[in-house]
Amino acid sequence: MPPLLKRERLMAENPQNPRVLLVEDEEDLRELFAEVLGTRFSVETACNGGVALARLQNEAFALLITDLQLPIMGGSELLRRFQTMPARQQTAVVAISANPQPLARVARAGTADQTLRKPFRATELVRCAMRLVSEGASAP
Repeated sequence: MPPLLKRERLMAENPQNPRVLLVEDEEDLRELFAEVLGTRFSVETACNGGVALARLQNEAFALLITDLQLPIMGGSELLRRFQTMPARQQTAVVAISANPQPLARVARAGTADQTLRKPFRATELVRCAMRLVSEGASAP
């Protein structure tokens, strides 16, 4: 597992912040998204779907944000497998991609609560994450 960014370590120490698993293979984007989300969430990262699936099987997260085009196990396959896991009921999901076709397939399959097409503003990602986590927290 890649080392945690300084901001991720600081946010992970605060149990008040909802846990987010961010899955992105492009290191620069992963670091940027983690930094932006780290102002409100405890962000942990994975660089492919296989690593993310192992984390999801053993840890609880309020939100999963995954790119759909990943090495080893793609984001669509990750979401398909995660859909059948008990943890999915407590975890909101955002799928991101620059390619509209995989986003449309995920939306049709219902394996993500929200989709975002790259490029998007960092503030849009934060607003989306905050809304989904807030909705999850208020669910019965």
